[in-house]
Amino acid sequence: MTAPTENIKVRRVDFDVSKIIRYYSNNNIFGTHYINAMHIVFPEGEKFFIRSAKRYLDQIKNNPTLVDRVKKFIGQEGVHHKEHEKFWNILEGMGLKPYRLAKIYDTIAFKYLENGLFKLLPKKRAELLALSVTTAAEHFTALLGDGGLRSNPFGDLSPDVKLLLQWHCAEELEHKSVCFDLYQEVGGDYNTRVAGMVIASVLLWFFLFGGQMYFVANDKEKDWKKIPSDFFEFWKAFLNSEGVNNIGKMYLDYYKKDFHPDDHDNYQLAEDFFKEHQAYFEKMGVAV
Repeated sequence: MTAPTENIKVRRVDFDVSKIIRYYSNNNIFGTHYINAMHIVFPEGEKFFIRSAKRYLDQIKNNPTLVDRVKKFIGQEGVHHKEHEKFWNILEGMGLKPYRLAKIYDTIAFKYLENGLFKLLPKKRAELLALSVTTAAEHFTALLGDGGLRSNPFGDLSPDVKLLLQWHCAEELEHKSVCFDLYQEVGGDYNTRVAGMVIASVLLWFFLFGGQMYFVANDKEKDWKKIPSDFFEFWKAFLNSEGVNNIGKMYLDYYKKDFHPDDHDNYQLAEDFFKEHQAYFEKMGVAV
């Protein structure tokens, strides 16, 4: 397994997703709109991750390697937001109203929940819990990254969308342990770590599946006759994929007191992805 300090690179990618078809995930409305929800939830959530990590940067006094990793984590997350936000104008043109969903998400998750956290708890306690939620969410993105690189849960994606998602998966694996190590460095305790995971578990799936149904409801071109079959096909593919079936055990590992993200030996998945698509990224002008 390659050491995590050697893995993290901030790649200034520029994917062209302008020609995606309406139902780019295996012609399935639920698979497509689940990924569309990711294009809203993940980049907006990553702003929160960056805020949570930045608060502690000046507290890391004797660990320059961790400081460097945190800065690279912030760099990667910033690029993720830029690339996913490209979809917003495309979805707006399809009448799916992504900006309204982003506003709803931001209002609930950050205006009310995040700001409420800092009003209810002492500042230092709120900051630690916010970092704990970030650490837990990063564990989730690493699990999804593992699943997204091991298999394809949603059928045949259009090539550009698939590469964008897999690039995101690979970078989530590269920096999977950064926030966890930061949390430990600043004295994070086990109980707060578990509390952060409970919060992240509820909110992540609420917003992802809520966003999916929001897009389905706003899709004026959906074929009502295909709704039942698309629904069952989506869940069958989602639950039966090799990657997703591995997620449950990896998720529960987080609750072990001695757990560390590097216990899951999957850095090689990211390395293999970039090696396989090296020519694609070099044509983009990006060194992998």
